[in-house]
Amino acid sequence: MRKSLAIAIAVALAFLGTVLVPTPAHAKFRCADPEAADGLGSREHRDLQYDLWIPEHEAKCAAAVGLISFAQKNEPDAIADFVNRRTLWLGLNQPLATTDWRTAMTSNSFSSYTYVYHMPMLMQGFVVTTNISTCTTPKGGVRFTPLTLSLVYSGVIRTWGDPLLEREQATRELAGCTERISIGVRDGNAWSNHVLKDYMSKQNPVFEGYEKRELLSTWPGVLDITCRGFSDPGMAACGNNVGSIAYMPYTAAKAANLTLARLANKSGKFEPPVTDPSHTWPSNCEKAVPGAVSLDRPEFLPPFSVDWSTVSLTYPSQGYALCAFHYAVAVQSPQGNYSPYSAKNMEDHLEVMISKPVQQKLTQYGYAPLPEALRDQIMRDPIADIHA
Repeated sequence: MRKSLAIAIAVALAFLGTVLVPTPAHAKFRCADPEAADGLGSREHRDLQYDLWIPEHEAKCAAAVGLISFAQKNEPDAIADFVNRRTLWLGLNQPLATTDWRTAMTSNSFSSYTYVYHMPMLMQGFVVTTNISTCTTPKGGVRFTPLTLSLVYSGVIRTWGDPLLEREQATRELAGCTERISIGVRDGNAWSNHVLKDYMSKQNPVFEGYEKRELLSTWPGVLDITCRGFSDPGMAACGNNVGSIAYMPYTAAKAANLTLARLANKSGKFEPPVTDPSHTWPSNCEKAVPGAVSLDRPEFLPPFSVDWSTVSLTYPSQGYALCAFHYAVAVQSPQGNYSPYSAKNMEDHLEVMISKPVQQKLTQYGYAPLPEALRDQIMRDPIADIHA
């Protein structure tokens, strides 16, 4: 199964990396006798639901007005509700863990086995920022590989002139710099913690444990944390501290006019988060999708489908190195307390969320839309495969 899963994902990623005329999507918007379609999940999803996705759906289908809801809930509790069939679908930053994934597919609340789909709905790009005051910042920004960044965030590299860091730079500005690195971290179980740790884990297995949902707020014990941000603006404030290193969404760093570090992708290139400096969303994340890293999950896989929860956008072979999907999670065949019309309304809603004009509007909120080939693939399978 591991081999077949890896092959399926490799084929899908190869398809996305080619220049093709997109295949017409097979999901079909119904807007027929819709019933309530309630979802749960992260704050980012809640904000987008009420600012963008729900209004777009209601504008397209007057019969659905007031029938689509989304409540913010911490992800472990939202997942528990989903696994136990107390909510129809989820909006998650981090996909289900293997144990939750298996349980959701085989729960006794169902009369039969059902597949669980993790569907990418948008991409977010994060950045690392630096504020070196007593030494000269290398032209273009300080360079980090996953390893050198992990050594900073494990407390091994403590000054900006550390030879382990200095040797990664293309120029010699940091040689001999004794300025102390002021460590900024995002407080709590923030999605940015997972993305940063996932990147670092690609060359330092210590962070494979720290990127788990239950350990997102935990760091190596020897790390001297000097600033904790409780929000994106809070992390921007950490980024303004003398000697600081911090991380946050690209849009937050751009708004605060912070200096961006340069992060290596798997090909050793230090590509920026945007294709155009004027962009207010991480436009270079789209290029990372065909170069994404597939991660085997030894579980069931729907035929001819790809489990996108096994795909990591950090440290890709091309494109920007610190991107991440956000997911919608739904079962193939909703049952229990949900009528066929609820399932159809949910399918309609997912179709609205991933439609091209609505995806393009994500840039207004600082997110990157999905590449068209990936969007069409998800519209075709699995959205079209959801049924009551």
